[in-house]
Amino acid sequence: MKRWIEALGGSLCGLCGFMAVASAAPSAGMADGRVAVGQASAELDEADRIVGVYYVIEDETGEESKIKIARDEDGTYYAQVVWMKNPDMPDGSPKLDFNNPDPALRTVRADQIKMMTGLEYNPKKQEWEHGKVYNPINGKMYKGYMTFVNDTKLKVRGYLGFSMLGRTMYWTKVE
Repeated sequence: MKRWIEALGGSLCGLCGFMAVASAAPSAGMADGRVAVGQASAELDEADRIVGVYYVIEDETGEESKIKIARDEDGTYYAQVVWMKNPDMPDGSPKLDFNNPDPALRTVRADQIKMMTGLEYNPKKQEWEHGKVYNPINGKMYKGYMTFVNDTKLKVRGYLGFSMLGRTMYWTKVE
């Protein structure tokens, strides 16, 4: 987000997250800087289209969950589990993130795990890219991106190295 704001001649206020438009001479075709703000606002609205709650059925395990996608403080997007149909082990204890490589995160409940972080919106491709995907089943991190197939169906791709070497899931937006 910061890159496209700077490309429009503005800067991002680190404390408030609002765009400050440079007061330099307007670029060609603009009467003043307000058009740049409008463009940035429209692009942010398009990027925020991904924000919401998604229903997910995990292909391999059949686990049903809901995942919230939100904008982080740095302007990137993240995905976090907010509900699981079966959040507990057979003995009644909560499922935890046992396979996390960070020992401090192994006590995080499975229904609270951050699955993706660092997603940046690319308006030319209309996708959220450069994300890091966490797989709690094996505790590994992958690269990832997301793009809408239609208004409510989100394609989520996690891969290792090249996009061809990976796995695709489809999430359905419910909120």
